Amino acid sequence: LAAVQLAQGRAREALGTVEATMGFYESLRAFGFKGGFARLVYAEALLATGEVEAASAMLSAGRERLLAEAARVTDPKMRRSFLRSVPEHARTLELLSEWPESELVMAE
Repeated sequence: LAAVQLAQGRAREALGTVEATMGFYESLRAFGFKGGFARLVYAEALLATGEVEAASAMLSAGRERLLAEAARVTDPKMRRSFLRSVPEHARTLELLSEWPESELVMAE
């Protein structure tokens, strides 16, 4: 829903929706296979509402999780596919590659 709200230009609503979603996932301690998508939408909603530092931190945390998960994939082709062919993974890494390094907030 938050991704749709963002696409419709309803950034504040999207931020509220994704914050509720993230809170729910965190309460369960279970992000599952949609965790990467949820983090990406959260970062994009933060960017759309001008919360650049928080978006940077969310993207950095997302990258750290992606790289940790990718490191467990032993086949190099599958690892590359995991990072480049899964749309939310590729978009997370793409957003970070466009960010000036001096402005990145590193994940805690």
